[in-house]
Amino acid sequence: MIITTISIGNTATARASVAPGLVAPFGVTLSGAYDRETASQLKQRYEGYYGRGDILQPVSPYVALTAGIGYEKIETSQKDAVVDSTGTPVLDRDGRFVTNDASPRRVAYRTDGLYYDAGVIWRPNRRTSVEAHVGKRYGSLSYTGTATYQASRSVGLAVNVYDGVQTFGRQLRTGIGNLPTSFLTGNQQGFGQQFNGCVFGSSGAQPGACLNDVFQSISTASYRARGVDGVIVATRGRSTWGAGAGYANRKLYSPNVAPGLVVTGLEDQSYYGQLFYARTLTQVSGVNADLFVNYYDPGVPNIAAADVSGDDGVWSYGATGTYYRNFGRLGTTASLGLYSFKVGDLDSDWSAQALVGARYQF
Repeated sequence: MIITTISIGNTATARASVAPGLVAPFGVTLSGAYDRETASQLKQRYEGYYGRGDILQPVSPYVALTAGIGYEKIETSQKDAVVDSTGTPVLDRDGRFVTNDASPRRVAYRTDGLYYDAGVIWRPNRRTSVEAHVGKRYGSLSYTGTATYQASRSVGLAVNVYDGVQTFGRQLRTGIGNLPTSFLTGNQQGFGQQFNGCVFGSSGAQPGACLNDVFQSISTASYRARGVDGVIVATRGRSTWGAGAGYANRKLYSPNVAPGLVVTGLEDQSYYGQLFYARTLTQVSGVNADLFVNYYDPGVPNIAAADVSGDDGVWSYGATGTYYRNFGRLGTTASLGLYSFKVGDLDSDWSAQALVGARYQF
């Protein structure tokens, strides 16, 4: 696992639209964008130009058909890593690649051309919205969509199906942008495994989102990210329940001629699920708990194993619980955590952790 240390992104967008019925029976939208990201690890660069036109044709008060065609030019590139006499990449003290500044910039992924899709939008009422698209993009079929349902002020559901060429920095910014503005999370224990993936909203209007697709594995490579995740949250009185689940797949891109390990064409994937509970006991105290399970398949054959056909996936699961109480500016917590992970055919490894802490806010 290689961590990108610094990522800087710049985005410019423009959009113009005409609603259905103003100048034609259908609506028209024209949009364009420029997106650039630079990362310090191997001086990775993502650059994309986009232009697109869409039409929207209502067929009933609740259903509309949509279709669009666009042009995009995307290129991801990076420099080589320094290698030793055996051809193995050199790592710094933090385990990151050492960049060879003298190497040429090598293209990891490039696409330049048209793409298209068609879809349907269903909005039977102000609480329900479903949108689905299918088309041709990145050289194959592409499926995207969203669904939201707010049963009441306190109950909500959100599902997202995604497909796009990404880097870790770009996908992380997108994931954070999708988080609710007001949220509850049990990831406050301070344990090493404290982040469980999903963040749950405090109301049905913003159910939440999951970041498992981003953090399943942090990589310097660019990749095509596809998957689906869903979150449901329900609040009743002082209690809040939440559940999240999903699947994430990444196809990795890197320069074929770069020295060291070449990951082009490899695919990793993960499945994940999480249950969350929080209850406010008093104005200054409360409890929360998490139960989670994850499965990650790195997509790299374990050639060191005696049985290369064995399962190299990693299972991880656990449960955490926290009690907190505030005394004015002094906040105190008491947490328990039970974790386990299993790699391939090896035995499971279990660990239990306890934490008592205090924090004073000035």
